[in-house]
Amino acid sequence: MAERGGDSMKQRVFDGMEYVYAVYREGSFQKAAEKLFVSQPSVSASVRRAEERVGSRLCDRSRKPLALTECGEAYIACTEKIFAMERDFTEYVNDWEGLRRGRLAVGGSSLFSSLLLPPMMASFRERYPGITLTLAEETTPRLEEMQARLAARIFSFTPPTGIARPRSVVSPVMAIRSFTLRPV
Repeated sequence: MAERGGDSMKQRVFDGMEYVYAVYREGSFQKAAEKLFVSQPSVSASVRRAEERVGSRLCDRSRKPLALTECGEAYIACTEKIFAMERDFTEYVNDWEGLRRGRLAVGGSSLFSSLLLPPMMASFRERYPGITLTLAEETTPRLEEMQARLAARIFSFTPPTGIARPRSVVSPVMAIRSFTLRPV
């Protein structure tokens, strides 16, 4: 096994976790390979690399069906947590993109905020109940300042490695400016 720490830990410990998890779920390298549509030697090599990164055996290959070592059990428990977090985050992103979840800040002058926005916001809340609306009633110069700060935050966003950039980013204030007012 490779030594842990230092330069050897630059590779992520959970790279290839899908292969290790498939071997665990299927109980054999061959069945995992069939499930993943890859060759058995490819699965074996991936699990071996994962074990090298961890610095310990994950599978007891001497037992039939295959068994996990104590370290393998901890690895699988963490892998299941990672999968759950990925599912939760994917659900969040899907809800966010589908306007089922999120936040929208709306701003306007006192006349606009008191007369025109309430019916529009009520209609929006009915259509998108998972979106939290907040209203900022400010002067036009202050709203423009708030919009500039928001745009700077949105456009300076750099997603972490491995997370895709959202397909479209729209400033909520810009969205408000672009819609046509008509009676609700």
